[in-house]
Amino acid sequence: MTRKLFSLSGLLLLLVVLAACGTNSGSWAGVTAVEEPEATYLIVSYRDFIAKVDLDGDRQWAYPDDENRGPDFFAAAAVDEDVLYVGDYEGGVHAVDLETGDPLWVNEQQATNLFGFINFGGSTDRVIGEIAVGDGVLYVPDEHGVYALDQSTGERIEGWDLETERAVWSQPLYVPATEDQPAQLYVASLDQYIYAVDPATGEVFWKTDLDAAAPAAPTYDAERDVLFVGTFGQDLFAINAEDGAILDRYEVEGWLWDQPTLSEGQIFIGDLDGYLYALDFAEGAFEELWSEQLEDAKIRAQPLVTEALVLASTSNGHVYALNRETGQQEWRTTIEDEPELLSRLILAEFVEEETGDLEPVIVTATDDVNRLVVRLRLENGNTTGARYETQGLTPHARPDR
Repeated sequence: MTRKLFSLSGLLLLLVVLAACGTNSGSWAGVTAVEEPEATYLIVSYRDFIAKVDLDGDRQWAYPDDENRGPDFFAAAAVDEDVLYVGDYEGGVHAVDLETGDPLWVNEQQATNLFGFINFGGSTDRVIGEIAVGDGVLYVPDEHGVYALDQSTGERIEGWDLETERAVWSQPLYVPATEDQPAQLYVASLDQYIYAVDPATGEVFWKTDLDAAAPAAPTYDAERDVLFVGTFGQDLFAINAEDGAILDRYEVEGWLWDQPTLSEGQIFIGDLDGYLYALDFAEGAFEELWSEQLEDAKIRAQPLVTEALVLASTSNGHVYALNRETGQQEWRTTIEDEPELLSRLILAEFVEEETGDLEPVIVTATDDVNRLVVRLRLENGNTTGARYETQGLTPHARPDR
């Protein structure tokens, strides 16, 4: 395997990505599934609005209303009880009633820009990652690190700040307290470090150098007390959650953009060179079960893993289902017009109108404003006809920031 060094060329490419985010080119769609007693709903955050839609693609509400549109939303919404929380591209944090779409509070940070251009390490307050919720506190990732808000009021908690040398693009990982240990907060950063933080005070317990930027949240294995985190240095790390010691690293072909999926002790992850990997972790070391290059295209989103399948989407508008045990392809679907698939795949149950039967389906988001959300059958990948269009919610054009 040939390693591509995360050096000047890698930094330049990352700057290009950031530069694209710094214009009015639009955001990628974030999707969160919400299970309600009568049905499953999706919270779609895209450009300058958030919408709640059902699995038929029918919109329940949109926030904010047309007259109050403002910053773009890059992050998926975090949902706790009957409220969703989401950050925007100018540093604001919004609490929205899940049932009605009405705002409960908005915390607007004073954004700062470097030469009116992009940031690479703390020049703006943009929120790109999902907010973490834990014990009445919101942990907000931004271009400076992570800060804390009171969940009920939106007021900033004074003295709680994790300052990092580069931005935090991912959701902080909040691990609730158990009988054996207190609550923990883990943060992966573009400054090449992963941090273990006291969620009550913001004190750093330990930090570990990963040798490259870590754009995604770690995945926690509670049984083994191990964190799995990927980097732009083409490494997947296994880290002791107690002290931050690196237990092992597994080298992949391309950059790792999203976090791995942990299922029944096995780890699944895709990279930006189109490879999908299945790994075991036993006796403190990775063991490859299989790896397959789906195509010469990016796998950006975290794989979806079921009892029998591993599913992944690519930047070429394709969704793949592989046999979980062997890595052999079971089916492949091409979304109409091959839009880029940016969000994670979501597994849900859809009620067939004619029969009333529950059918397992996959939902994902695209970069096509006329086809933001698509629904596929888990059995064979066939589209079911439903898709969420913006339905008049055409994002407002704004000058470059």
